[in-house]
Amino acid sequence: MCPPPGGWYSPRYNQIMPAPCLALSGKGELPVFCATLLFPYKGKAAPEVAFRLEGNTAVVRTEGTGKLRISSSLDFREPEEGL
Repeated sequence: MCPPPGGWYSPRYNQIMPAPCLALSGKGELPVFCATLLFPYKGKAAPEVAFRLEGNTAVVRTEGTGKLRISSSLDFREPEEGL
């Protein structure tokens, strides 16, 4: 049996299932900035979620949670010319 790309998970003893996996690819001019937001929720209808980057901070807003700010030590600024 060939392993699935995302590995395995076990929902209960003596049972294994392929783990969910997300793979993305794209083409474009460099530099490219992208972000992925995984937002767990309960219920059948997905909530409306607003997401944007403000420098090194991701801002997520939903009706249920309000405004969440997630800071990063990564530098998202564009590189200076000649580097």
